[in-house]
Amino acid sequence: MLHRKPWERRLEDLAHALQNCDSTYFDPELFRRNTNYFLQTARTVTFIVQKNKEQIPDFDNWYRNTVVEPWKDDKFMEWAKNARNTIEKEGDLEACSVLRLRLIFSYLEEDDIEIPCNSDKLLKSSTDKLIQFSRDQLPSGISRASGIRVERRWVVSNLPSSELLHAMGYVYSRIYECVSALASHLDPWFQLITAAPPVSSAPEYSPQNTSAGVR
Repeated sequence: MLHRKPWERRLEDLAHALQNCDSTYFDPELFRRNTNYFLQTARTVTFIVQKNKEQIPDFDNWYRNTVVEPWKDDKFMEWAKNARNTIEKEGDLEACSVLRLRLIFSYLEEDDIEIPCNSDKLLKSSTDKLIQFSRDQLPSGISRASGIRVERRWVVSNLPSSELLHAMGYVYSRIYECVSALASHLDPWFQLITAAPPVSSAPEYSPQNTSAGVR
């Protein structure tokens, strides 16, 4: 069985946490919990590397050239560090969601009905509750033949120009690069085998959406 370094196992934990963020994107409460866990776990990867520095030849130079210098002007890595401190010392991040609900009951997009949903209660509602709310807006005959499109976009107040899930994907990709570089530093012939980074940069990210029957 292939022996995994402790920081490699923690990277796998981080990949799993990011997948959970993605799968619960439309459930505000679960997404909040998974986001908190991801950001807390992200910081522990480099903590574990530093704790095991005796195993790493020329650790100080390697760490400075691989982590300290490349990350010092990276606004996303700085945001992730500060976000983790906020979560552990103050509470949840100030996240907000852009939410759109559209009722679909014909093949023509212009026939779709957009439902106002700016209330705080709806923004924090799960998909099931949004479907129930949408059904209540239509006569029963129409609702039985309709579908609903739910579109969300999560952002945080101190990173307003970037969608939250994609920002976390970027953070994961930088940490993956660090662990992969460490594997090569320890053994140039070794190839890191773990979840590959989902993104390599953090541009603007379009909202996620899902569709479901109203009934």
